[in-house]
Amino acid sequence: MGDRVEEEIEAVTARLGKQAHATGFYSYGEITPFAPGVACEVHNQTMTITTISERA
Repeated sequence: MGDRVEEEIEAVTARLGKQAHATGFYSYGEITPFAPGVACEVHNQTMTITTISERA
């Protein structure tokens, strides 16, 4: 993602709001063969977001 990582994180934190705490990581994901009998390959990066909320 290069310099665009910051843009993606800003978009997520803007949507969650200022009261939310954010933590996370990037990983290389979706490792799977393109066709039967073909070796696995990495074909993108994955950003995973988990939200946990509490209601009073």
